[in-house]
Amino acid sequence: MKKLILIIVAILLMSGSILSGYSEGGPIKLRVGHDLPPFTTPGMGIDVWAKEVNKRTEGRVVVEVYPASTLSDQKSGIDMLHASVADAYMVSFSTHRPLFPVSVVAGLPGLGFPDTVEGHMAHANTLAAFIDKYPVMANEVKDYKIIFDIINSNNILLSAKKEIHTPADVKGLKVGGTGTLLELFKKLGAAGVFDIPPQAYQKLQTGVIDATAIHFLATGEFKVYEVAKYALDISFGQAELPFMMSRNSWNKIPARDQQIIMEAALVGQKIAFKAAEERSLQGRQAMLDFGGKIIIPTPEERALWEKEFAFIWEKWISETKAAGVTDAREILNDWKKAANKSWGR
Repeated sequence: MKKLILIIVAILLMSGSILSGYSEGGPIKLRVGHDLPPFTTPGMGIDVWAKEVNKRTEGRVVVEVYPASTLSDQKSGIDMLHASVADAYMVSFSTHRPLFPVSVVAGLPGLGFPDTVEGHMAHANTLAAFIDKYPVMANEVKDYKIIFDIINSNNILLSAKKEIHTPADVKGLKVGGTGTLLELFKKLGAAGVFDIPPQAYQKLQTGVIDATAIHFLATGEFKVYEVAKYALDISFGQAELPFMMSRNSWNKIPARDQQIIMEAALVGQKIAFKAAEERSLQGRQAMLDFGGKIIIPTPEERALWEKEFAFIWEKWISETKAAGVTDAREILNDWKKAANKSWGR
């Protein structure tokens, strides 16, 4: 009987260890990754979060950060989460649009929030509220725990040789971008060329592209202002980059440390947002200091762009409706309302 009791106690202790997320080998180790250099604002935020988790859990949870695609590149990030190669990854909704077809509403052109700490926080809070409100969006992220949301600054349109004021000015150009922006540029009579901030300098310098849609933050970080003379200051969308953990990894962490992880997330997120605001201003100023020109569209010019952005909005509505989303227009209108409110419009 005594032996049986000891066996039962041992089983219960082992079960408790498993349920708590701890193993006999020691602390929980989390391998997290992203595809950007450490000096970028998302990289800074994730690094701060990791250090806070390591410190606040007193070694119970140990986070290892793998930047610059050293753990996985962006295209494989989701697969690495499901394969438990990565416990968390900064995921681009746009890159993985087939998996997040409704959530990409947050990055559609013309629907960005201001490039300030308050604007980025409002953007992140709006996404969280929409996930709570709309089951179709909640379903897209059900396999993940969003640790904190990272939002890139607003894409603007940089050009090397020609001032761009209206959609008609884009015709005949080779314009860099990603996702839906390439569809927009094609509609405007331009040749859409895949481009991301780290590649923009060389592509503009060598004439592979004449213009590109990236943000002032990246313009400064990658010194694109040296090869781009003009910037059209209107929002071509903001990349949604939620830093997400797989549910399998999240569920192995004890409740008290889950709480610590989310408290540390607020610290990392604020660091990223503050750095994004400062670097956006620095990138803007660097372009002016280098002799560049920032073009502020008139109300009439802005209306012309919004008419073209509406093409992308309607295309998104049609695609999501075809996939069975009955409240697509409501979602887009609600997002547009939230974005306009953030600008005081």
